[in-house]
Amino acid sequence: SKDEIEMDRLMAEETRYKPENNSPLAYRQDRLNQAYFVCGVIVIIRVQSLFRGFLVRKRIGVLARMVTIIQAAYRGYLTQFLVEQRVESIVTIQCFRRGLVVRRWYMVELERIIFNAIQIQRIYKGYYAKDNYLKTLKAILQLQTIVRRFLFQKHLEREDLGCIIIQCYY
Repeated sequence: SKDEIEMDRLMAEETRYKPENNSPLAYRQDRLNQAYFVCGVIVIIRVQSLFRGFLVRKRIGVLARMVTIIQAAYRGYLTQFLVEQRVESIVTIQCFRRGLVVRRWYMVELERIIFNAIQIQRIYKGYYAKDNYLKTLKAILQLQTIVRRFLFQKHLEREDLGCIIIQCYY
């Protein structure tokens, strides 16, 4: 601020060497001392600025290394997070794919089982129908035999009766 600059200027004037008499030689000596003083101050300021620059560069180097370490840690975290997300996505896709494969396999297996069940049913129905047909045929034949025997006996009885009637008239 302006007050600080003015204060620095006043302090510099107070610390400046003032000759005791106003002779030209003293004035020259004073100017020479001031020049040496200014050169010394400039050298000191330069040394200070070099040292401060060194400290700042050192601090900046430390900060740069810290920033690099933080960036590396964050990039590692980000990479790990992305890898975990990708692995999770891959696992989800694999689950869907495996489910699809299992469902397809199950459908093929179910169709095979159904086809085999139909074949077994067809064979059994054929066997049952044939067996039922043979049993029915046997029952029909037995019934026909009984009916024919009955009818034949009736026929014989009529013939016997007819023969008896004819014999009675002769």
